[in-house]
Amino acid sequence: MKDYKAKKAMTLIEVLISLAILSIIMIPIFTMSISAVKINKQAEVKQKAMLLAQQVTERIKAVPEESFYEIDSFFKEDDIKISKEDEVDKIETFLVSGNIEGYKVEGRIEPDSNYKFQESTKSNEIKVDTSIFIESSNNIKVDEDILKGNSKEINLAVDGSIVTIIYEDNNKINKPLKNNSLALYLGKDIKETYTINVSNKTMDPFKVYCYKDKDTKGEYKINNIEGTVAHYDNMIISKDINQGKSRIYKIYIKVSKGKSSYDIATYKVIEK
Repeated sequence: MKDYKAKKAMTLIEVLISLAILSIIMIPIFTMSISAVKINKQAEVKQKAMLLAQQVTERIKAVPEESFYEIDSFFKEDDIKISKEDEVDKIETFLVSGNIEGYKVEGRIEPDSNYKFQESTKSNEIKVDTSIFIESSNNIKVDEDILKGNSKEINLAVDGSIVTIIYEDNNKINKPLKNNSLALYLGKDIKETYTINVSNKTMDPFKVYCYKDKDTKGEYKINNIEGTVAHYDNMIISKDINQGKSRIYKIYIKVSKGKSSYDIATYKVIEK
């Protein structure tokens, strides 16, 4: 007689239990994967928005000072339009709008309400916590301290009540802050462009006042790495620094796409 042995097989219940366990394991993994893709996409969109905001700001600041009050005539392209709004204290205010590569651009160019016309023949420089003097291509001077080097890049790290000034890898100095501000002075013998990278870990804006000798051919490039940074550009150093009328304009630009956006505020000094 043949010996028949029972063969084991998975029952329907066992199959269903296996599928349930597999689902419990796979659903969180699938959800995490989708979330990671969304986060990466949002970061990519925000990075692009930041780049476009900086580019639009630089285009506005590049308008010649003598033509700034006709700035709307410099933007006739399809991507960016600037239109005049109502006059404010007899100084024009402008609206910025446009669309670049699917990103919405909006903003304002207006006189800084905290800064009034100056009509004085006496120097009246703004009080700051510390100053950086760039008068030689071989070093920079931080107040009374000299940091040697040939770099054309200066890093500013603001954290709490301290600003750390880093010039090349081995040159570093800490300065206390009260007004959360710093002045840069570009001497008449400088011909190069200096890049200033600013990282602000505080909640308050860090203000950078960029002074230039009236005869210099050098330039500043301010990079906002982190936090809120307000930089006042093209502030002229001369014996008659405030002779005639001057005005600080605030340039505010916001670039957005979907739920991601980036906004930037900077300043430009206009002499009348």
